[in-house]
Amino acid sequence: CQNSGVWKRIPEGADPLSQMKEYYQYNAMALGDETTQIRWTSPYVDASGLGKMVTAAKPMFTIVGGKSRLIGVAGTDLLWGELLDAEGSTEDKIFDLLYSKNTGAKCFDARPSPCDLQMLREEE
Repeated sequence: CQNSGVWKRIPEGADPLSQMKEYYQYNAMALGDETTQIRWTSPYVDASGLGKMVTAAKPMFTIVGGKSRLIGVAGTDLLWGELLDAEGSTEDKIFDLLYSKNTGAKCFDARPSPCDLQMLREEE
C-alpha cells in the first residue's frame, strides 16, 4: 500500500503464465472507456516475408461479478497490397483512413485509483 502497488505470491508448482492474468487486468482497468476502440498499427514489414501490412486489434471484455474483466484480444493482420487492391484505394487514402481511425486513441494513464488498487489486492 505504501508504494501504491499490487503483488501476488505465486504458489510453488503453479503455472506462472496463468498467474499473470491479474497483471493484464491491472493494465486493462486503466483503459476505461477506451475499450471499444479498434487499434490500428502503423504499417510494418512482416518478419516471415509476407510484405508490408497493418494490424487491427481490440480488447475483449466480459462482466464478472459486476466488474469488467479482460478476457483477451482479437486481432487480424491485413496485407498492404490487399488494401491497395480495394477499388479506388491509394496509399494516401489508406494512411488517411488509418489516421482517422486512431485519432481518438491516446496513451492511457496506467495508474489505477486507490479504490481500483484495493479491488486488485482483494482478488485472491
